[in-house]
Amino acid sequence: MNICIFSNLFPPIPSGSSHMAYRLACKMVNAGHQVTVFCACLDGSPRQETLSGVKVIRLPALKLPRIGLTHNFQWFGFTLLPWNLITLRRFFRQNKVDIIHSHNHIFDLSIAAVWMARYARVPLALTLHTIAQHPAPLSNAALRVLDSTLAKYMVVRKADAVISVDVQMKEYIQRRFGVCQTSMIPYGIDLPDIKAADRQRIRAQYNLGNGPVILSLGHLHALRDRKELIHAMPLILSRRPDARLLIVGDVCIKTPERWIAELGLEGKVILTGAVPQKEVPAFLSAADIEAHWLANVAGISLAGMEAMAAGLPIVTVEFSNEEEANGLVSWENIVTVPRNNPKAVAEAILRLLDSPDLRHRLGQNGKRYIIERFSWDSVGRQSEKLYRDLIDRATASEEK
Repeated sequence: MNICIFSNLFPPIPSGSSHMAYRLACKMVNAGHQVTVFCACLDGSPRQETLSGVKVIRLPALKLPRIGLTHNFQWFGFTLLPWNLITLRRFFRQNKVDIIHSHNHIFDLSIAAVWMARYARVPLALTLHTIAQHPAPLSNAALRVLDSTLAKYMVVRKADAVISVDVQMKEYIQRRFGVCQTSMIPYGIDLPDIKAADRQRIRAQYNLGNGPVILSLGHLHALRDRKELIHAMPLILSRRPDARLLIVGDVCIKTPERWIAELGLEGKVILTGAVPQKEVPAFLSAADIEAHWLANVAGISLAGMEAMAAGLPIVTVEFSNEEEANGLVSWENIVTVPRNNPKAVAEAILRLLDSPDLRHRLGQNGKRYIIERFSWDSVGRQSEKLYRDLIDRATASEEK
């Protein structure tokens, strides 16, 4: 197959959708398919290059300022420019593409993907990665309106197949867009390369000492502010004064820094800022526990699954139901705690820190869970089958 992937975010930009689009593209190339990726050029990366056999074309984009409505995320750009549309039309006129796969409906290249699918008369698959929501009522209302109008009728309802990555996303797609039939294809996970040398390097770089390190992966914004985790640290430090909390991700809001100052946690809670995706295994090497943002969003993210794949026990918020848990059981292969409860967070982390054997058992059970359910071989096969089904359906429709 000749596959075309649209994703505003693509390496070296660090994000979950960026990583998934890249790894899926690589998997398809390894399976013998031809893959071209269109993404936004936001960071001075080459306009065209080949990465692991994947042809990458970065379209010039107007980088948008950080604003509260978009959680101060730094990688929003506007790509729907006349010269980019000319470039896309030229490509699809000169190349016979079999299918388009677009990632993340909240970015504008998803609109271009819809237009190009119609122009080239090829099927379109759409993976939704991000729920459009905001803790501020007015901002949340604005996002809901944009989702229910622009995204719904210009993107989601135009796709031939809508893909959800987990149960929570499936429910969001049904509720917000009225799409009841979705294909469930989760994130794929690589087993991180854990090195002892990286453990010492990261600990030295961030002055973490030799005590326990609680790692929290993922960008810091209003929906992932780590409030419970930061406010749990004084309780943790009262019993384990050598413990450190290392939060790895772009800092999009100021409240975490304010909490750190108010609680006197300078040097105890460290914010690294954004780091390259390739450095994530090094941070996993340095940690003893991985803990999520613990508010607003349930379940485990791509970052949490990477931590599980590394054999780290992870702490996150409790699940709403068994379907959402999807085989995860607290204190068996994961640790879950109630929402908005720093004391419960502290107690769970201290219990883990007090028992190396418990940490090891939970970590190994979590790693086994990831290997069995989220291997890239499985994700690749599911994606490939969906592509072929869509192509066959489109061919049959044309013949009629």
